[in-house]
Amino acid sequence: MAGFTESALSKKLDDLNASQQSIQTLSLWLIHHRKHHEAIVKMWAKEIQKGEEGRQLTLMYLANDVIQNSKKKGPEYGREFGTVLRKAFEVVGQKMQGEKTKRSINRLLDVWEERGVYSKSQIADFRRAFRNEVKEDTPPPKKKSRASNGVSRRKPEKAVEVKVEGKKEVRVTLSPQAPAGDPPEPEELIKALQELENSASSDAIVR
Repeated sequence: MAGFTESALSKKLDDLNASQQSIQTLSLWLIHHRKHHEAIVKMWAKEIQKGEEGRQLTLMYLANDVIQNSKKKGPEYGREFGTVLRKAFEVVGQKMQGEKTKRSINRLLDVWEERGVYSKSQIADFRRAFRNEVKEDTPPPKKKSRASNGVSRRKPEKAVEVKVEGKKEVRVTLSPQAPAGDPPEPEELIKALQELENSASSDAIVR
């Protein structure tokens, strides 16, 4: 597999489609080259700006996959994407017309909030940007959440071992399977993302 160059990244982004395999393959490559996270996120943001609705949703799934699966290796991607996501959600909100894709984006934000991927204030800002709303002067009062006493049963996560430039990477299946051009159902996204919750412990066992 070739090393990192901006031309190689551009080619891989051009080849990206909405399938699970395509998103995960590129995600692994980006995580492997995380020392170039600034250039990678910058080019991702440019792709969001010029992409159409279906393309933008695929790029959002890619960002989600990278952010969540790179957390164990370092915070670089989470921080760097955090600097461009508000503008990205604003651009996506302006172009997105289909209710199905709107629900998918809102579900994605719900999962980020539940998993603490970003702070509640950041998530609220992303939602306003997506709806193209002006930030309120006085934020609404925070709702108190009550932790559930019940213990939910989770299906075993699906760990996949992949070689990236000669190094083994163990990851959790995250991006929902979908044919190119057909965004996944919101429910499929939630189910796939929920499998990531236990990925840290699973990853430690495999390694």
